[in-house]
Amino acid sequence: MAWTPDGRIAFLSNRGPDQDRSQVTEVYAVPAGGGDVEPLTCADAVIAAFGFAPDGGLATLRTDTSKPFGGVHVRLWVGDRSLTRELDRSSTPSVLGDTMAGREAMNPTWHDGWWYFEVGDRGASHLYRARPGQPPECVVGGRRVNGSASIAAGTVAFLSTAPHDPVSLRTATTDGGRERVLFDPNPWLRDVALGTLRPFDLEHDGDQIDAWALLPPGAPEGQPVPTLLYIHGGPHGAYGWSFPFVFQVLAGAGYAVVYCNPPGSATYSEEFAGRVCGAWGEADFPYFMALVDRAVEAGIADPERLGVAGASYGGFSTLWTITHTDRFKAAVSMRPVSTLQAFYGSSDIGWSFGAAEMGGDPWEQPAVYERLSPATYLDRVTTPLRLIAGTGDLRTPAEQAEQVFIRLRKMGREVDLVVFHGEPHGMVVQGKPWNRVRHMRAVREWFDRHLRGGVE
Repeated sequence: MAWTPDGRIAFLSNRGPDQDRSQVTEVYAVPAGGGDVEPLTCADAVIAAFGFAPDGGLATLRTDTSKPFGGVHVRLWVGDRSLTRELDRSSTPSVLGDTMAGREAMNPTWHDGWWYFEVGDRGASHLYRARPGQPPECVVGGRRVNGSASIAAGTVAFLSTAPHDPVSLRTATTDGGRERVLFDPNPWLRDVALGTLRPFDLEHDGDQIDAWALLPPGAPEGQPVPTLLYIHGGPHGAYGWSFPFVFQVLAGAGYAVVYCNPPGSATYSEEFAGRVCGAWGEADFPYFMALVDRAVEAGIADPERLGVAGASYGGFSTLWTITHTDRFKAAVSMRPVSTLQAFYGSSDIGWSFGAAEMGGDPWEQPAVYERLSPATYLDRVTTPLRLIAGTGDLRTPAEQAEQVFIRLRKMGREVDLVVFHGEPHGMVVQGKPWNRVRHMRAVREWFDRHLRGGVE
């Protein structure tokens, strides 16, 4: 919601005749004291955020509904003109981390003739500005995730997170100059030995993608260590220059954590994001194997002590991985999608997102739903598996993990299930603090048991 320049309350809503089958949202306004609701847009699009200029001009962040897949770019529009089409990057938060910095869509903000907004690029989130007749330009960039900005009197205040900075409040001038830290809530972290981040480019099948290895603090050069492949959610999310708590916990316990942005990931071109549609698991699994191969060749990973983990689509990918290779000694699948047919009907987005990603509804594409469901291949699993779910998860309901648990137990495979009562899909960010700690312990304990010979 936002205030209009004339003092009304503006909000997003789906008020079309087919609300339960449509994703279209428009901007509406209503007098603060109540009264008639007036539509302010007729974009026939999914509007993620909006903002006003003092003269009543309206800017929206919206998607093109003619491209119905989850990775379609969100672009900045002023009136009937997109100001960001040439960027081929999305203006929505997509870089995954464990703090709220950069996690919520920033409303386009007007200041001194410019519209300010965020842009995801190669695992980072930058603050940009644009105006009609002038190309967009980066104001605040760097190897980090920036967002939640507020602008006044020639100064922009924003939250920032980076691989060794969970979150800080910073300011800069509106052209990006004179940046400084206004508030650091975690000064004690300077005395903590954090993992060493090693970014690199990974080449596979003609692509060059971004990848990272987080090494244990003080790890000897050239001495392989137990290594965990982590896979991001989405599939149109992204890893990058953020601060995932669990990565640091695992690095502190002696593990290397390797991760990358394969096809399907956000913060790259729309074509790159779309490659995974109708090919979940198939399009990105080879890149994960190439990443592990690279980590072994570089002397980072001990090939006899490999683990794999991920949440949401990363949980799906973890299941896909252990049904297609036996090279991993342990796996943790968190809040996964396992059976696409059931996901279609039980998830809060299954009927829309699932259909868009699979190229149709289950009755239109039954073979695709069957082929791309990890549950189809569970008889191949030999990797010890821990499943983690939350009973408050509406996105990938707990039944998706429960189906895997029951089937593998019936087959006599090594599997267990950890369920957090009442916790939502985003529990690693929004969950109860004590359960977030228990969640990280559950991940570490499973890998300690299978890669290090016991719990320390």
